[in-house]
Amino acid sequence: MDRVERSSDRGPRVYDGSSIVAFAIGLASLGSFALSPVIAGFVGLVAVAAAMASRRRLRQDSSLRGSRLSLAGFLLGGIALAIAFGPLVIAVVVSRS
Repeated sequence: MDRVERSSDRGPRVYDGSSIVAFAIGLASLGSFALSPVIAGFVGLVAVAAAMASRRRLRQDSSLRGSRLSLAGFLLGGIALAIAFGPLVIAVVVSRS
């Protein structure tokens, strides 16, 4: 039995490509910690930006799917940003006190 969602006779809903890209970049940001935390932080920033653009597009076009993928990309990129630059931010804040 096939489960294809149909949105008001417009055909099957397809995944937004930018949400898939945001998720892939989010995964890559965590994987790039093997290279360098700084690189991982910048890749995480790109993942967050791509996910935000994808979420904007998904809100505008209700026939597209992929909101969970773009949310996952946003969270993965945010985690990479927090791990990569969190200690630096904490060090600066503590040194100013």
